[in-house]
Amino acid sequence: MGWPFIGNTFFFFSFAGDHGSFLSYFSTRFGPGGMYKAHIFGKPSIIITKPETIRKILMDEENIDRGGEVAKELFDAVFKENNLLMSGAHSLPINIPGFAYNKAIKARRELVKIFQQILEERKAMIAKDKAMLKSNIIDMMLDTQDDDDNEGKGLSDEKIINMLIFASFGGYEPVALMATKAIMHLEKHPDFLHKAKEEQEDIIQRRPSSNAGLNFDEIRQMKYLSKVINETLRIASSKTIFLKDTNTPYNINGYTIPKGWKFFALLWSIRMDPDIYAKPEEFNPSRWDDLETKPGCFLPFSIGPRMCPGSNLARLQISVILHYFLLYYRLEQLNPDIKTDPPENCLVRFKKISA
Repeated sequence: MGWPFIGNTFFFFSFAGDHGSFLSYFSTRFGPGGMYKAHIFGKPSIIITKPETIRKILMDEENIDRGGEVAKELFDAVFKENNLLMSGAHSLPINIPGFAYNKAIKARRELVKIFQQILEERKAMIAKDKAMLKSNIIDMMLDTQDDDDNEGKGLSDEKIINMLIFASFGGYEPVALMATKAIMHLEKHPDFLHKAKEEQEDIIQRRPSSNAGLNFDEIRQMKYLSKVINETLRIASSKTIFLKDTNTPYNINGYTIPKGWKFFALLWSIRMDPDIYAKPEEFNPSRWDDLETKPGCFLPFSIGPRMCPGSNLARLQISVILHYFLLYYRLEQLNPDIKTDPPENCLVRFKKISA
């Protein structure tokens, strides 16, 4: 279960971005069962990695709780500041009042204040009622601060706030993010890019003169582009972890999980499983030509009562963006040796071309 109280928390996050090594460690040490006992954020936890188990956990809202609802006022406040933060992230770095970059800096300060207030409120509630059930990830982070055995290894308020800002920022504008990642992957694989472009050109050539522009019938004809989107969602999805609590003693796969334990459902363990996807680290839209996945093996928008209600709209928007990009634009990476994922900056230039 790891160190006293803090358990496997830092070990768990030390594998960020290296999912293969994380799974290899557990499967080599404890076997390929797909359920592993751990101690994360001061709480006994079960890490689950198999699609059928993850699917069962995500579908069960009666016995397993995801946590309370977010107050509308809090959601609106965070959304407002995230909007300014996102705008500044795509602007020139001019730190002068009135410019987007300056507004983004101020927005981040406001987010720090919002999350600091939340931390103080949660600390006060916990101090008032020591027996209060820790119902969310913030409580679990705060728990790492409270034990003398941590020896300075607990998460500070600053670290917790940074993680919360990163999480809220990372979930913003997913359509633009996925479309950008699809473009980056296609540009790195000319064969796939050519095939996707050919499909879009063929759709244009077969378009009746009476059609003013792109329509739903044409989008339904984009079979290969749909595979590109599937592969992008599989390999580049940022939604990697679902955290849930057991409301009652819970029986699963022959084990009884005590009430109050945490489930960490690792979705990336599915999309990077070589038993499901051959050479999972490679971007290959053609894998979807004859791929038949079992239930729970492809969950880019989650599943069950918490499934993203805008999943079809998101796919539609990504299709439209890629359609016009493939026909009229090219992308040039200005620093091709840099990684395209954070924390390194990937500089690109979009070039308009003739159709």
